[in-house]
Amino acid sequence: MKRLVVAACARKEMLLLWRDPQTLLLLFLMPAVFILVMSLALQDRFEQGGGTVATALVVNEDDSDSAGTVIESLRRNEGFEVVELEGPVDDDAFRERIHARDAGFGLRIDAGFEQAVYADGGEPARHVHVLVAPKIDRQREALLVAAVRQGLGQARMEALSERLAPLVQFDAGGIGADLDVAYLYGGERDGAAPSSVQQNVPAWLVFGIFFVVIPLSNTMIRERQSGTEQRLRTTPAGAAPILAGKLLPYFALNQLQAVAMLLVGLLLVPALGGAALEVAGVPVATLLLMAVAVSVAALGYALLVAALSSTTEQAAMLGGGGNIILAAIGGIMVPEFVMPPALQAVTRLSPMAWGLDGFLLAFLERAGPAEVLGYAGALIAFGLAGVALAGWRQARRSE
Repeated sequence: MKRLVVAACARKEMLLLWRDPQTLLLLFLMPAVFILVMSLALQDRFEQGGGTVATALVVNEDDSDSAGTVIESLRRNEGFEVVELEGPVDDDAFRERIHARDAGFGLRIDAGFEQAVYADGGEPARHVHVLVAPKIDRQREALLVAAVRQGLGQARMEALSERLAPLVQFDAGGIGADLDVAYLYGGERDGAAPSSVQQNVPAWLVFGIFFVVIPLSNTMIRERQSGTEQRLRTTPAGAAPILAGKLLPYFALNQLQAVAMLLVGLLLVPALGGAALEVAGVPVATLLLMAVAVSVAALGYALLVAALSSTTEQAAMLGGGGNIILAAIGGIMVPEFVMPPALQAVTRLSPMAWGLDGFLLAFLERAGPAEVLGYAGALIAFGLAGVALAGWRQARRSE
């Protein structure tokens, strides 16, 4: 009997969803569009570690090995594009060229630089001049100055090495060499860092799953207004099979959303010129656990919204507006790592942040199900709390 009730309710909900193609399309199209736009728009910013590339125009009047060492030090920094200008360029023309090319910096190395590098008390830094455009922030300015200073130090060390060579064996190797940098969130992979698509696919996947609140809450309110809910209560099946039958189609819909968004990251984003979502080695069980947990949280939230709303208009405002607020504070719309520390602490309040963190652990650290159990458990507890509060509210409404 109970199985028949579950099947009948599930069939009714599936028919309602099928007869509302606009809503179905929105549930898949909206997160897919967000994934495409945000992944492609932020791709360069993620590749540069959160910053854009600034152009540095260089006038090298010394044309020496020491000057080349300084320029090479700047060129090794991925945050700068170094463009050397040909021929003599006076100060006014140099400033005009910087403005005309919308460059961030100008670097001039005067003639006599190398001579100052090798001379005692030569003060080679006085032969190096940096121009900074108004649009450049202080952090980027400090990076360029540090790169130039590193080049100066390396040039001086190379000069000292040559002067000491006849007296002692001096090995200047390693000066200015690249350091071994490993990413804690990269697991055992070499040089792994989160890409734009790795951030945006799980973020908008979670956001899309939570938007199931709109059709589910609207359906329940319409049944309440039409008296269907009252008639269903009179059946001997009980509330649990009826609720299970209502939720099962939406749960299945959430899982289809998850698969579709992963396919968008795997196939559609790279087809449009973006980086592909890396899934090699990602435990499928972890993805499945997180998709189930996020769906439970979303369905519980939808039931609570339906219980608190008297009309479909209220449910649309409460559910849709609530989703946007949860996404804004949960690091969905703006990545958590670019937020100030105080705001990062606030993200812990959003269940969308729990879902996003669980998926990121799977994609970036290849975490197993046991490692994301805390996030999954919190999401399921949130969903069950939503169901309990919705039941309590419904009981109060019936009194």
